[in-house]
Amino acid sequence: MVAVFCAATVSSIGSGESTLFWTDNWIDGMSIRAMAPVLFGVVSARRRKALVCDALPGRAWVRHITGAFTVHMLTQFMQVWRRLQQVQLVPRVPDVFRWRLTADGSYSAASAYGAMFFGSSRPLGAKEIWKTSAPQRVRFFFWLVMHGRCWTAERRFRHGLQDSCNCVCCDQAPE
Repeated sequence: MVAVFCAATVSSIGSGESTLFWTDNWIDGMSIRAMAPVLFGVVSARRRKALVCDALPGRAWVRHITGAFTVHMLTQFMQVWRRLQQVQLVPRVPDVFRWRLTADGSYSAASAYGAMFFGSSRPLGAKEIWKTSAPQRVRFFFWLVMHGRCWTAERRFRHGLQDSCNCVCCDQAPE
């Protein structure tokens, strides 16, 4: 759920007192972590929690970088440097967080819940199982079968629920 929240929020910088410099989406809707993953990889874990208001003045964010200087890391460093040249903090103006999953930009539990299941599909017949007039235990059994969650004789045997792992129909081979 944390990943959904991080992906769905965008920060508009004011004073920079509520926005995390390395991990929040604040530079053109992206985070530095997403924009420059190699550069982010050489920032110490403690410094990854730095706020924009602490990292930008005096280019303090440069001192957060520890580790090997590779060509790829330096390339990403220069990209971030260029983008940060345009950022200006506005004192006493709070940062504004916008929720990308709603048209008005405000958070709703319904939109977050919908994002958790975005792109998922429902098995064919799942809706119809619960609408039939069969007893609840029968509907539940068919739901388990549909999702491949029916315990076989072998699985019941492993859990100590029956004496052998042979098929209950033919009593010949393991199920």
